[in-house]
Amino acid sequence: MATYQDAIDWIARHNGLGSISESYFNTFRGFNHRGAGLPVTYNMDSQGLTFFTRPNLNLSYDNAINDRAFFAIHNDNEASIGRAVLCMLDPKTHRGETGASYGRVDDSKRNADATWLGAGLRSLLVDPRSPFMPLLTNNLISLSGWPDPTLGHYTSDPGVRKEVWSMVDDTIEQFGDFSLTATFRNIAGDPISKLFEIWTRYAAAVYLDDMTPHLDSIVRNTVDYQTRVYRLVLTKDRRYVTKIFACGAAYPLSSALGAAADYSSEKLFVDEVADQITIPFQAVGAMYNDPILMLEFNRLSAMYNPDMVDSVRTTKMKKLDPTVMHKANMNGYPYINLRTEELEWWVYAEDYQTLFTALPVQEDPTGTDLYNQASAVQTVEEPNTTGAVAATSPVRVPTNLTPPATGAAAALQAYPLDDPTK
Repeated sequence: MATYQDAIDWIARHNGLGSISESYFNTFRGFNHRGAGLPVTYNMDSQGLTFFTRPNLNLSYDNAINDRAFFAIHNDNEASIGRAVLCMLDPKTHRGETGASYGRVDDSKRNADATWLGAGLRSLLVDPRSPFMPLLTNNLISLSGWPDPTLGHYTSDPGVRKEVWSMVDDTIEQFGDFSLTATFRNIAGDPISKLFEIWTRYAAAVYLDDMTPHLDSIVRNTVDYQTRVYRLVLTKDRRYVTKIFACGAAYPLSSALGAAADYSSEKLFVDEVADQITIPFQAVGAMYNDPILMLEFNRLSAMYNPDMVDSVRTTKMKKLDPTVMHKANMNGYPYINLRTEELEWWVYAEDYQTLFTALPVQEDPTGTDLYNQASAVQTVEEPNTTGAVAATSPVRVPTNLTPPATGAAAALQAYPLDDPTK
C-alpha cells in the first residue's frame, strides 16, 4: 500500500523534480537534464566554536616587578580581573609549576589535586585545568583573514603556434604568514582590553630583554607569547565536527586601547563609543581539515587536565548526553571523538550529579517558596587596574570563596613601594 511519502515522490517525479526522498542520491548519481529545480537543502552547518589556547607568559612576581604596568595584576583579590588575566596568560604561575616539567605530571600526583596544582596563584575566574581562554571564545563576534589554499602553477613560453603547456609547481600547504582580525564584545569591566594590554606589553618587554621567559621556554627556544587558534565548524545541532582549522601559531599586535581613549560628548556611556574590540593577530601557517588537528586538540586538553587522558577519563569523568546538553551549558571539557568526530563534553562525575540535581528550595517567611540567591552570591569590588576612578565589578562569587582583600590597597600591599629592595 502506498504511503504519503510515496505519493509526494510520485508527484515530484512527474513534475521533473525527481523523487524527493532520493533527491540527495540523485544529485550525485544522475543528471538534471530537464533543468528543473533541485529539492536539496543547503548546507546548514553551525558556525561552531573558536578556541584560543593559553600562551605561556612569565608573569611571576620577580619578573613582573620590572615593569610597573604589571603591578595591578598582582593583587590579593582572587575574583579580580587582574588576577584572572595573570592566571589566564601564565598557566605555570597559575598552577604553581616550576622548571621544565610543564605538561609532564608524575602519575603518582595525578590523583592528588592539591599536589598536582602546586602552590600557584588562585583565580576564581580561571580554570587551571583548561588549556583555552573561554573569555575570548564566548565574546568573539567575528574572526577573518584565513587564506584560501591556492595552488601556484608554471606555464611554459609560447611555441611557434603560440602553444603553451601548464602544470602545478606548488604545494597546497599554507606555511606562510597572514593576518587575522578578531572582533570581541566589550563586556563590563573591560577584561578583554586588559588581557591584550598585558599580552602585547609582555611580548615587547621580552624583545627588549626587560622581562625573561620561563626557563622551559628558554631551553626549548619557544616563543612563549604565541597562541593557536582552533576553528571548529559543527553540524546544525552542534554535535559533530564537519571542518577543523588551525593556525600554526599567532600573537596579537594591538590591545585596541586607542579606541577606549576616544571621546564623544554625544555618547553617555563607553559602550556606545566602543562596544566592540578589534584585535589584529599575526599568524604563521594554516592547516585545514588535517585529522592530526583533532588528535592535537585532545592531547592539549589532556596536558592541562590529566583526567582527560583516554585511560582514566571514563572512570573519573562523565560524558554529557546530547539530550541534556543544554542543562549543562558553560560546563565541561571538550574532546573530539576520533572515530565519530563528535565534539564531546565531559564533566567530573561529582559535578554531573550536582548539575542534574533538583534546584534547592528555601521557604520564604511570607509562605512563598523562593530560592534565595542573595545568600549564595555577593558582589565583589573590583580593584582599580587602570588608574581611573574605581568601579564595582559585575563579578559574583560564592560567599565561601570571598577574596581576602580588595581595592587599590590590596595592590599596594602586594607591592611595598617603600621597600628599596622591591
